[in-house]
Amino acid sequence: MLGAAAAGMLAVSRAARLGIWPAVLALCVCAFVRSEGIAGALLNHGVLLPADMALPPLLFGFAAWMRRRALAAGLLLGLSGLLHANFAVLGPLVVAGPELWRLAKTREIKKTAVLALGFVLIAWPT
Repeated sequence: MLGAAAAGMLAVSRAARLGIWPAVLALCVCAFVRSEGIAGALLNHGVLLPADMALPPLLFGFAAWMRRRALAAGLLLGLSGLLHANFAVLGPLVVAGPELWRLAKTREIKKTAVLALGFVLIAWPT
């Protein structure tokens, strides 16, 4: 799971056009924080937790959203929410504000609707 989370951090960093170093910094923060909490738990324990499984799809979903790939973003955020209920709230909270702001500027409702539909279809059981 650590490798998948690291790849997700790199995907977000590249989608934001920041390069590799912010992803390296994020991974180093995960390595040096206390073991309680989501970041420290990623590296400092030997068991597989639902949050560990939900983090990579969340990160890849954010990267897809940043690249304007609405269906991929919705499905990945939905998968993350399906794997862990907290991520079903976290994903939409992070994406909703900027997405609504973009929607108000461009009036392009199709991508927002596709993103929301993909999320709801996958995360519905959660």
